[in-house]
Amino acid sequence: IDGAHNLTEAINGMNSVTVTTAQLWRAHSQLSQYLERYSGRLKPSNIKYIKQVLLIVSCLLRMLSGNASDTSAPGSRISTLNDFLFRAKIDDVNMFKIERYFRRSDVVRKVSGYVEKTAEPSVAAAAPAASAPADTTEDEADFVERHRPALGIVEAFLLALASDEADGRVLMTVDAENPRRSSLRFLLLNPEDHFADILVQARAVVLAGGTLQPVSHLVKQLVVDKVPADKIRTFSCGHMIPPENLTTICLPSGPTGVPFEFTYESRNSASLLEDLGRTIVNLCNVVPDGVVLFFPSYA
Repeated sequence: IDGAHNLTEAINGMNSVTVTTAQLWRAHSQLSQYLERYSGRLKPSNIKYIKQVLLIVSCLLRMLSGNASDTSAPGSRISTLNDFLFRAKIDDVNMFKIERYFRRSDVVRKVSGYVEKTAEPSVAAAAPAASAPADTTEDEADFVERHRPALGIVEAFLLALASDEADGRVLMTVDAENPRRSSLRFLLLNPEDHFADILVQARAVVLAGGTLQPVSHLVKQLVVDKVPADKIRTFSCGHMIPPENLTTICLPSGPTGVPFEFTYESRNSASLLEDLGRTIVNLCNVVPDGVVLFFPSYA
């Protein structure tokens, strides 16, 4: 694995799940119509689990819409898994049984096939109630829907809720201006268990990168409890340039005094970006023989 300094963040990102209000409405609508269409052919146990999933989705929608309590005030709120399940009133649901039902019944594929087969707007994008968000213009959620079924995203979120209490948190974001974009996001905090399968199955795992130090931090996060200490080998070599050719300078602000605070809230500020541009131009004017710029990606 090259560039392993980003491995922890990559695992956390891969196993974090976001579901929006629009996706919850779609999943509820499609699953409801699937149940209505095939109720006479489904086993009682399947009907029971489908109704349970519908109930869970309804509870999540109530959290985001504010019909149940004041937990949906505009803004963001982060909760532990147990606290979230309790506030959503689904703490009595056995998520492991729900997980087993999704896996054994293959209901996501069946519902998706039903939606594609009918190809009716009422099935593909209808909301289950008149209180559904009114904005039906195509956006990112619609784009995702064409590539990944809404019920599949809901499934991934529900499976994440079955994680250990210490392994993650739930971030609820309520968008008062565009309720369709209100969302629930499971944030993975412990990547070790998800990396364990690779460690167990592979004969050897090589983590390579130019900025892995301190190695002990990476080992503690990913392998400390899975691999004996005598099985871990580290190797590092010197820098490719001599120390006298290296210097590090931190710039707290630009030429006009705008603080260089590239946080999520401010990184798109026009004045901030303009001062960053002036700084780069000034540096290019005084540094001889060329400049190479590295921009971190937040995509």
